[in-house]
Amino acid sequence: MAPASQPPSHHRTHSLLLIQRLLSPASSSASPFTLILDSLEQSGKPLIQEYIRRANASKTPVIYVAHTALNPPRGIDTLIRARRKPLPALQAEIARAAAQHGKTLLIFPNLHPLLHPSLPPLLSALLSPTTSLLALLHTDVPTPPSSSSPYNPAPLPLLRYLATTILTTHSLAHALARRAAAARSLPPPAFGLAEERAGVLVGRGANDARGTVLELEYRRRSG
Repeated sequence: MAPASQPPSHHRTHSLLLIQRLLSPASSSASPFTLILDSLEQSGKPLIQEYIRRANASKTPVIYVAHTALNPPRGIDTLIRARRKPLPALQAEIARAAAQHGKTLLIFPNLHPLLHPSLPPLLSALLSPTTSLLALLHTDVPTPPSSSSPYNPAPLPLLRYLATTILTTHSLAHALARRAAAARSLPPPAFGLAEERAGVLVGRGANDARGTVLELEYRRRSG
């Protein structure tokens, strides 16, 4: 993070350069494990498509692990169907596919079907100097509690702890509305489920076609 004493323009440039490096799976500074947190207000799928586009541009093979793969995105090299597969068998299949390539981008477009006490060890085992892991989790979908012990951490805090980069997506329209409210010293507006209105699931301005606002949490490899 840039020092607070630096001008806003320098901080903005630093942030743009950092996100450009993190979005490039072939970069030497690519994050080993990137966790995308999206919601009904802003889907993370466009961000995954951008990762795939940049991987194709750098000729980095893409392995796509999906439970529902009726319409897999373009640009993937290997599609692994994870539906009804035990985690050990899934891990072995992914390892075989990754062994056929050098630098690889491994994508889990939806982690919810895999939320299990054995998931963190699986993700840790898949990480390697030649494999960058990208996983998406929907924050609006309730996560099951840990079944092995009431003292085990919930899935989301554990995934946030393991991830080296966390990208949270926000709607551009909603971010602009909150900024305008703050400029007028008004309470920030609520959208979608946060409105707590009967029948309202998605707020006006959700999934803004103009772009996506990213909230970045980046952890340096040195700790």
